[in-house]
Amino acid sequence: MLTPFARIVFVVEALTTFATGVLCVAAPAVFVASLASDPGSPAMLELTRWYGIVLVVIALVLAGALRSGDETLAVVLGAMLVGDVAQVAAGLWSRVTLGGWSSVTASAVLSSIPLAALRVACLRRRTRAERTGAKIALTGTPDIE
Repeated sequence: MLTPFARIVFVVEALTTFATGVLCVAAPAVFVASLASDPGSPAMLELTRWYGIVLVVIALVLAGALRSGDETLAVVLGAMLVGDVAQVAAGLWSRVTLGGWSSVTASAVLSSIPLAALRVACLRRRTRAERTGAKIALTGTPDIE
């Protein structure tokens, strides 16, 4: 299901998601400042820390799925595809609410679109292989019987 290119992209995604999560936990004011000029209330900063924890977990789940492959990876890629669609919708909503794009919102939307397309391509490749009876492992290595 995964080509070497897709694997590299998803590993980079896991690493950047992990790094962003650590930033949100360790320095939430820095993350909030990248979204808006308002430094945010203490409650906003604490919610940003909680968001960072979720990002770290997502990164670890993706990294684990990339290592385990097959069914686990298919489930994770499907869930992340839903997240990509939600991220684009939230980004558009933020643009309307905040009256413009922040660099973080714009980069989240612009990265979610190609990631979603790549996830769809990987999941379709797997589905086609299942229909034809071919055994294509998610790790990109064909099963040989």
